[in-house]
Amino acid sequence: MGRKSGGRDMAGYVLLGSILGSFLGATVVMYIMSESREERKEHLRRLQKSLMEPVRAMFAGMAEEAASAFSRAVQAALPADRTGPDRAGGDEREERET
Repeated sequence: MGRKSGGRDMAGYVLLGSILGSFLGATVVMYIMSESREERKEHLRRLQKSLMEPVRAMFAGMAEEAASAFSRAVQAALPADRTGPDRAGGDEREERET
């Protein structure tokens, strides 16, 4: 029996959420529709600009961090003195040619 009452409670929350969502949606639509087309465009431009600035700044920071991490990884992968077998082989070829 506890299961049925729990199901009814959930149905009540779903119904309440649907009603509140409908009212919120209707309010937003009424607000948007009360503006003229030009006002709405200007409002959206301002909103887009205010949202894009932080995104651009975050993206620039992420790009810098990625470039830095890539540079560190390349430096870690390279031998410190750069005298590996491929380097020594290159020197021997140069000596043979001379």
